[in-house]
Parts: sequence; structure tokens; C-alpha cells
Amino acid sequence: SVDGNFIGTLTCPDRVKIPARSDSTYSMNFSLGFANLLTSASTLYSLARKKQVNVVMQGYVKGRSGLFSKKVEVNESRLLDVPRNFR
Repeated sequence: SVDGNFIGTLTCPDRVKIPARSDSTYSMNFSLGFANLLTSASTLYSLARKKQVNVVMQGYVKGRSGLFSKKVEVNESRLLDVPRNFR
């Protein structure tokens, strides 16, 4: 959700392989599926006029090693600056 408005579902269409005992940062591509196109579009338009927005990500990350898999819950909230060229 962005500033309390649910936008949609964020997914990663590609599998990401991370070597064992890795302590590096990895880039990933994401895909956003809008929950309601009309509501999401109007929300994104209004957010583009602000200086900062509060972005909340809730869900899980699934990892696997051999026969074992694990889901880790994610509940992240960040205050992000909106770039000037979007305002």
C-alpha cells in the first residue's frame, strides 16, 4: 500500500539464485499487478504530486535449499521521496 491505499500485488517473475553464505546485494526485477486499475491510477496520479510517500510492503519471501523450503514474513514500511520529474 502507498499512503494507506492498496495498489496491488508485487511479484518477482524470475527465480533468483543466491550462493550459500552470500553477504552481497542482488538486483531483482519486479512486476506490479494492480488490484483495481481505475482506483490505482487515480491514487498514483495523486501521489505523483506529493514530496514524500509512505510505502508499506506486506507478504512473504520464499527460499529453498535442497529439500528444505521456508517462507519468511515481510512487513516493511519506508518513507520515500518522490523524484522532482514526477511532480
